[in-house]
Amino acid sequence: MSQLLNEFDITHDGCLSSMIEASQQWRRKPAQERWELPDINLSAEKTHRVFQLLKQLRMTGSIEPSSNQYDYLLLLGSTAPGMLHRLQHLTELWDKGLRFKHLIFLVSERPLHATMDRVKLNVLTRAFSSPKNQDLNNTV
Repeated sequence: MSQLLNEFDITHDGCLSSMIEASQQWRRKPAQERWELPDINLSAEKTHRVFQLLKQLRMTGSIEPSSNQYDYLLLLGSTAPGMLHRLQHLTELWDKGLRFKHLIFLVSERPLHATMDRVKLNVLTRAFSSPKNQDLNNTV
C-alpha cells in the first residue's frame, strides 16, 4: 500500500493509520458515483506499475474458491452490466460444483444511470432461466 501511495505522490509516514488517512482523498462525496470521479492521467509506465501493485494487493482479477461448499456467498454490487458479469461468473462456478446455503447481495440503492446501467433484460433473463441453472434458481 505504501508503494501505491508513493506512485501517486501521496505523503504518509509508512504506518497503517497514516496510509489510511492519506488514502481518504480518494473517497467519493455523498451521492457521487465512481464514474463521476475525475480521471487520473497516468503515463503508460506508471499505469503499469500501479496495476502491478494492485495485483500484488489482490485487488484485481478473481480468486477462485478454495472449497466447493460454503455457508454464505457474498456478491458485491455494481452497475447493471457488472452485476450481470458477476452473476454469470457465479453460474460458471456453480456449474463447476460450488455450493452454498445462503447468497448475500451486498448492494445499495441508487437511481439507474442511462449509460452505466445499460443491459438488455432479455440477456439477464436468458442467462438465469436456462435448464442448466435450475439448481441455482431453486437455491437462491
